[in-house]
Amino acid sequence: TVYYKVYAFYQSNIAETSTSIENFKTIEFAPITNLTYDRENIHNIRLSWNYNNNDEDGFKIEKQVDSGNWDEIATTTMLDYTDSSAEVNQTLRYRVAPYSGDNVVEFLETEDINNAFDAPTYLTITQNSVHTFSLNWNDNSTGETGYKIERKIDDGEYSEIAVTTENDTTFIDDINQRNTYTTVHY
Repeated sequence: TVYYKVYAFYQSNIAETSTSIENFKTIEFAPITNLTYDRENIHNIRLSWNYNNNDEDGFKIEKQVDSGNWDEIATTTMLDYTDSSAEVNQTLRYRVAPYSGDNVVEFLETEDINNAFDAPTYLTITQNSVHTFSLNWNDNSTGETGYKIERKIDDGEYSEIAVTTENDTTFIDDINQRNTYTTVHY
């Protein structure tokens, strides 16, 4: 908001002034449009938007994690921004607004972004021999460090038997150390 005061004066003598009149005007400039996001991987979320005016100094970007407070994470003069420290396994929300000096126009918000790892799908198990099994699955995650594989035999408990690297989709298990034939659950 901008405030103005106008009064008449005589020469340079401030003491000889008229009564002033005052008025104000709220600073107006357009909000952004078409705010979109792209989960590039589990750690990077890229925001982009449209803006057709040239009156702004830049854009303020705020983030909300789960239902927490809105925190300013960046300002930029570009029409996009990548959050390279997106919280994993959290619900994120972003909002962007143009600003000029201390004046900020209304924010435009994204929808909730579920930034959880996508689970692998279509696990298939092929018995290669009496004691070796090939596991295959679809990798639906981006940015994972790898996959942990657990096994249980008969009514036992699951225990971790291997850790793969990122983007792996196969594993061969050799249960020969048991020396018995059992049902294996993956």
